[in-house]
Amino acid sequence: MSPMMRRIDEIMEIKIWLTFVTFTIMTMAPMQVSAADAQKGLEHARQRCTTCHVVEPGGKGSDQAPAFRTIANDPSRTHAKLESWLAHPHPPMPNPNLTRFQIDNIVAYIQSLKNP
Repeated sequence: MSPMMRRIDEIMEIKIWLTFVTFTIMTMAPMQVSAADAQKGLEHARQRCTTCHVVEPGGKGSDQAPAFRTIANDPSRTHAKLESWLAHPHPPMPNPNLTRFQIDNIVAYIQSLKNP
């Protein structure tokens, strides 16, 4: 096989590999977003967050920190910022030591409280 044919074969293998990787990433990204469960997020929040936050409308909690509905409707609190904050909170918020799934679920719950 000539050097040019080998190079063409290499390029074709790279294209096939890149197509596979792109397809895999594009099909998995929506799964991660849809995997979050707002109902489970509410359950986690009831267990971990009500000491300082009003977690649900009409629910019990404290006014030491903003209510989840207020957080949900603050445009500066994006999905990414909420995830980052829950993963690496700063004082006065204590570290709730949440798993990745718990963080995703709590963020999904908070975002479900956005006003239409």
